[in-house]
Amino acid sequence: MIDSWCEFCASELEIPLCTWVMPLMGEMPEVPEATQFAKEDALRAMTILDKHLLNNTYMVGHTITLADISVCCALVDGMQKVFDEGIRKEYNNLMRWFNHCIATPEFKSVLGDVKLCGKAAGGAKGGKEKAEKPAPKEKAEKPAPKEKAEKPTKEKAAPKEKAAPKEKAAPKDKAGKKDKGKEEKAEKEEEKKELTPEELEKQKKDKLKKVIKEGGKRGVEIEGAADMGGLQFFCTAVDLPEGDLDLLIASMEAMNAKSDPGEEEKSDWS
Repeated sequence: MIDSWCEFCASELEIPLCTWVMPLMGEMPEVPEATQFAKEDALRAMTILDKHLLNNTYMVGHTITLADISVCCALVDGMQKVFDEGIRKEYNNLMRWFNHCIATPEFKSVLGDVKLCGKAAGGAKGGKEKAEKPAPKEKAEKPAPKEKAEKPTKEKAAPKEKAAPKEKAAPKDKAGKKDKGKEEKAEKEEEKKELTPEELEKQKKDKLKKVIKEGGKRGVEIEGAADMGGLQFFCTAVDLPEGDLDLLIASMEAMNAKSDPGEEEKSDWS
């Protein structure tokens, strides 16, 4: 369950919060459309956290775990920069948990005193100042380049006479022939390496076995985590299908097959 919440934090909370907050901190340029989607995703993640903390003091169990540390640290910049009083009122359970975490000595020793955002317009003032300052500089420097505009015309006149050396186009043919020769060699090597139909079938069967074994392991891991205390969210991945839809379906079927709790892999693939 701790791993599950850490994955949730990394994929569902940190990414949209960084997209929303980092432009206000001046660490990346703002893309309005991305920021709008990030706001929606971040608030959706906070709603999930608020509902979970309605009947739970901590993210997992009855004490602070890595899940609490990950989620709390991910929320700090948002609480300081964009989550104003109006937003925080909608998430009473989340705020109760967050305030409790940052009040503990262990969190304070790392995060210091976290000051919550009063108004969400933190980036508006900074943006106006940046927009006003560059304007007078550009107007003051525009007359200067006029002198530089005349010099390039005189310097560019001389190179026009040196257009004759363009006759060196011949080496290009040699380079083209070399490239063609390399391609032909590569094609010949590929033809030599072509497998027979029997070898291809064996290769497919071997890969299918590995795919099924990998999917079975993932299924047992998820079932074990669910039996430990109730799994609500989880992220998993399989590597061996490599984008092959048929292999991915076989992996999912193996993942969902019934298994004995004591086994590391699923033996009943039906």
